[in-house]
Amino acid sequence: MRLVESLFVNPDVTAAEHARYADLSIVASPGTGAPELPVLRAYFSALLFGSGRPVLVVPERWTHAPLRRAVIGWRPTRQAARAIHDALPILHRAEQVDVVEVGPKGESLGDGDQPGADIAAHLARHGLNVRVVVHEQHQEAVSSALLRHCEQAHAQLLVVGGYGHSRFREWALGGTTRELLEFGNVPMFFSH
Repeated sequence: MRLVESLFVNPDVTAAEHARYADLSIVASPGTGAPELPVLRAYFSALLFGSGRPVLVVPERWTHAPLRRAVIGWRPTRQAARAIHDALPILHRAEQVDVVEVGPKGESLGDGDQPGADIAAHLARHGLNVRVVVHEQHQEAVSSALLRHCEQAHAQLLVVGGYGHSRFREWALGGTTRELLEFGNVPMFFSH
């Protein structure tokens, strides 16, 4: 644990610099509409994009429970693959891992004919008990579909790739990442 005072540098930047020497950063989520949300977003963005390390966001009212079920929000992207790799030590503790893909686009994103099958096979080779779940995306946001699945599955962890808008990623999180950060009700493991 580190305690750093910063008089001339933004505290979120300082936090990201120190997070480079840790395995994981953990931040609390203030919840929907909290006045601290802009500050949390600044810290979260700095940690996620500036540290090179994963970030675990824990809801304010979360009570510790053994990890029985984990959910992976999967898209065949670099960020999602990185998140899975970074979370493997934690995922090994889960009895069941659901790979959830919302609105798969098939071969256009390199996911093949069976969305989620390749990453599920990869995780099974690591000894994980994996189930693939594909949700068609109608008018529901990806974040809502993932959180709904977590609730229905009684998941204790959601693993996702953290996205930002290219030039402005330090300030503007991608829509799904931003919504999960604001409305998430389960511990969420983000990696970029």
